[in-house]
Amino acid sequence: MAGVFDITVTGGFCAAHRLPAHAGACAHVHGHNFAVTATLAASELPEPLEPNEPAEPSKPGKPGKPGKPGAAGESGMVMDFLDLKAILDSVLCELDHKDLNALPEFQNAPPTAELLARHIFRRIKAALGATPASHTTPGAPGMTIAPVRLLRVEVRETKDFAAGYSED
Repeated sequence: MAGVFDITVTGGFCAAHRLPAHAGACAHVHGHNFAVTATLAASELPEPLEPNEPAEPSKPGKPGKPGKPGAAGESGMVMDFLDLKAILDSVLCELDHKDLNALPEFQNAPPTAELLARHIFRRIKAALGATPASHTTPGAPGMTIAPVRLLRVEVRETKDFAAGYSED
């Protein structure tokens, strides 16, 4: 059985919402400090080279070899944590300190934790774009990272309540 590597980053946002069809208190406007996790997966990683090998610059169609940290080459990473965190934060920024019911995305559906998870998943997936067989990481041009897929997004309303979304 083939293994799978994954990385997870966490972010958060504050927002108000209401669930009009809910029979309880959630029908009224209320807010949460939402915590969101996003997980990327890759079935293989570019092989890291020895850190004390001399660096070779990247050439068109051929990644370089790492020498020192920050040199171009194979990363041995699913994706740099900071790059995924930047994508997640940019998506969450669109929701922060908003009335979620007023957003166009939730005009025809209530902003439940489940639908928020799906919305955030789709926005991250779009930001990742069509990932080629291997690609370079934005934080280190020329550094090759693995072909990735967004595995799951989880939205946590409280420490006790969370909803997730993933696609097959």
